[in-house]
Amino acid sequence: MTTTLSTSLRLLTLAGFSSLCAQQAYALRAETALDFLSPLSAGSYSWIRPTSTVTFDSTPSVWSQAGGFDVIDNAGAATTTSYQSQARAVANYTQLSVQARIMVDNPMTAGSANLPYADANGIPIAGGVPMGYASRASASLGDIVTLGTSAGTAAASLRFELGIDGTLGVDFHGDQYSSVEGSLWQVNQYDSANWGATLAWDSQQSSFDPSTWLFTHGTKTIDRAVWSKPIPVVNGKADFSFELMAHAEVNFAQSYINGGSYEAWADLGSTLRLVRAHAFDAMGNEIGLDSLVGNSGTHYAVSSVPEPGSWQLLLLGVLPILLRQSRKRPMARL
Repeated sequence: MTTTLSTSLRLLTLAGFSSLCAQQAYALRAETALDFLSPLSAGSYSWIRPTSTVTFDSTPSVWSQAGGFDVIDNAGAATTTSYQSQARAVANYTQLSVQARIMVDNPMTAGSANLPYADANGIPIAGGVPMGYASRASASLGDIVTLGTSAGTAAASLRFELGIDGTLGVDFHGDQYSSVEGSLWQVNQYDSANWGATLAWDSQQSSFDPSTWLFTHGTKTIDRAVWSKPIPVVNGKADFSFELMAHAEVNFAQSYINGGSYEAWADLGSTLRLVRAHAFDAMGNEIGLDSLVGNSGTHYAVSSVPEPGSWQLLLLGVLPILLRQSRKRPMARL
């Protein structure tokens, strides 16, 4: 193989959204796209994105496309490689949802009989064939919030409880030694102290089983609770943004693949959720939050004053009894 899932995923960023959030009081963004992998020159590969869809409100961004390429197979016969890409992203101020799926049938990648998808400048070539296909979805939210703290205690930082759930999966029916299928999700945080910090991620990829000398595939279920990194609070206000990404791709060895069907998906349709916000003082002690209201108008769920632990409640009940008994007990004679 000439490319891997991990190297190609490094090409995906949302720096543009981060700049947008820094310039606005609040912002939503959802993007979906289809990418093609092409060898641009000897030893160099790049994902080419012909087009994508973006929304900047709670309207879903949806990308669904089916297409094909006229190709020559390894026997020199004319045939067709077909693909189907499905992606969906939705952003609001308490939840982000993303889904990405890519399916490829009868792949014949760039080799001696087929031209690469793009030239050395990344410009698509007429009649060119990709050696990889990827579906991508991302959703982001950004807000500036005002903290209402209990008893007027000054907050120094803010953290969110986040909930993440969904599925990742790969499947293939064909030449498993000339293909790599993989899917990934990732959660990033942006604020003045954590610019692009990765909070959590997971992936599913076809993998080699040495006991059978075959590649395995399947589905992975995601159900996780994650804490955000501390968000600085200045004069009772904090600004932050969270980004959820889903990516699914299939890649093929440049000149050996010859047919079959391949699929990868990342479905996080009901996550990322902002479960609850917590405030902390300069010493790192949690303090109660009465309210957390964003410039977007959103009232976020908050953690109130922490209740005493059970052992504290026990002491509060037992100590008065012990004190009363000690006052009644006669003094020992000398």
